[in-house]
Amino acid sequence: MIKINKFLTFFSRPYEEMESVISKYLSDGQQIMDIGSNDGAIAGMVDKYHTGCIVHCVDIDTNALEKLGKRKFQNTAIRGYNQDANQFLAEDNLSRLDAVVINAALHEINTPYNQQSYLYSFFDQCRKKLRPEGRLIIGDYYYPDHVSDEEVQAYMAHQLAEIGHADPRNKFINPCMLAQIAENSELYPVFFSENPAVKGIDRRYYIFVMEV
Repeated sequence: MIKINKFLTFFSRPYEEMESVISKYLSDGQQIMDIGSNDGAIAGMVDKYHTGCIVHCVDIDTNALEKLGKRKFQNTAIRGYNQDANQFLAEDNLSRLDAVVINAALHEINTPYNQQSYLYSFFDQCRKKLRPEGRLIIGDYYYPDHVSDEEVQAYMAHQLAEIGHADPRNKFINPCMLAQIAENSELYPVFFSENPAVKGIDRRYYIFVMEV
């Protein structure tokens, strides 16, 4: 059994990369949907770099949206939707958005036992929300194949102790599969990056910017 006494998690590097993407690939005055918004990290990045945007924040967690509602934004209007992400995407509500952002939430809303089928549906629904040349921004984690299941289990135990939540590796979507299905769905990458997300195990964080 592999024993790793301590993992040193560092979230700053992945989120610095996402902040850079938000500053570069979004613009002033845009309509943006943030799927799995939590308490508004993406909205905060939009507010920091752009003016006149409306961020539609979708999250099933009522407490997270309550925290979002208490935050102060100087340059950005916030619309909160307390709803399941997949249900919200399937409904005929928001359309002709400039961007859809999903950060660290795709592994929460996909179907682990049939990821390919789920991704085709997900990309189709996102395309219907986006205007021509609109952008889909995805950031999430995964474990490369060379990382053993024992290592993953050890890290999950660490996560449970630290934050009370841990996801098995089969919930995470490999970026190579994601890129292939996106291209088949006529969503074309204009930016990709991948960085280590944790010291002590090769858990990685990737970002795709895709364009309709």
